[in-house]
Amino acid sequence: DPDVDLSPYSNSWFSYGAIAARHLHAQLHAVSQGGVGLLDGIGWFNEPQYLGMESIWDRVRYNPQLGPSSVW
Repeated sequence: DPDVDLSPYSNSWFSYGAIAARHLHAQLHAVSQGGVGLLDGIGWFNEPQYLGMESIWDRVRYNPQLGPSSVW
């Protein structure tokens, strides 16, 4: 963990889901892990490549209603 207080950057207050939930007066149930990068080359894990969700997450596979996966 960093030796400085990074709390303004380590919570989900400014995330899209949190902002939308506040706007819609809805509850937000967020499951997340800090340091996992959205894009490759950033984040805290998977050295030295620093693989992000860009390479790991299959954008189509999780929803069988969409048919077979396609290359993006």
